[in-house]
Formats: sequence, C-alpha cells, structure tokens
Amino acid sequence: MSGPHNPKQREPRASIAKETTADRTATMTLNMPPRSMAALDAMAAEEGMSKTATVRAALRLYQLLKVRMRKTGATEIMLRGQDGEVVRLVPVNFLSVPEAGARAED
Repeated sequence: MSGPHNPKQREPRASIAKETTADRTATMTLNMPPRSMAALDAMAAEEGMSKTATVRAALRLYQLLKVRMRKTGATEIMLRGQDGEVVRLVPVNFLSVPEAGARAED
C-alpha cells in the first residue's frame, strides 16, 4: 500500500528543541549572615513565596529604584504613610556603585 495513509511512510517532522529550566535560569549560591537569612525566611513566609521568588522580587524592586533615581536625579527615597509620617527608605549611598577596589562597609 502506498500513499499518504501508509503508516510506514510518515512525513518528516521538524525538530523542535524544548527549552529547559536550565536554559532559562542560572544558579548561584548566596551566603548570608544568620540574621539576614532569618529576615529572608520571614519575608518569604509572609508573602507566601519561596526564598528564590522573594530575592527575585527584591532585585526587581532594587532595579526599579535605581533606574528611577538615575532618571530623576533623586538622591534619596522617602515614603509617606497614610498618617502623613515620612520615612527615609534608602540612604543616599545605598544605590551607588563603589569604586573599583573600594571596601564595602558592613
């Protein structure tokens, strides 16, 4: 039997490469002091997210703040509560990049 319905004569299929998680992500080890790890654990639990998702969200917020500060020339970020109280969120040097060879302060 010949023709398109012959099971032995299949049309060639295009090879489709499947994207794996490894293709989309990189792995890193993050060393943190116990107090920082406890804070991360608490934030993740409070938001119902994994620690990885919490760190990703924090990184996105950091990037947003940094871009916003550069665009506006802002030197600090302030939050105003519903009661009108103003809180300084980020010190001036928090988002600055240290000079090569400079030592980060603890």
